[in-house]
Amino acid sequence: TFHISYTIPIANYSAEREFNKLARIKNKYRTNSSQENLNSFMVLCTESDVLEVINTQDIIRVCFPKIKKKIFIKITILFLY
Repeated sequence: TFHISYTIPIANYSAEREFNKLARIKNKYRTNSSQENLNSFMVLCTESDVLEVINTQDIIRVCFPKIKKKIFIKITILFLY
């Protein structure tokens, strides 16, 4: 019982934080994104510790080889959030 009382608030806080991220993503991207894109944004935000290890510049270069520099910068900023 002693251990459970200390782990439950941490788990609740973590879940609350993820729902707050979901609310921000839905508000910001709802008008111009499909459900699949919203799901992808949510995964990127919740798994940000994994994303820090991945080089996003390489992913962008592979997925969007002919992209203009202005759009390239916007996509990079999107991956950081």
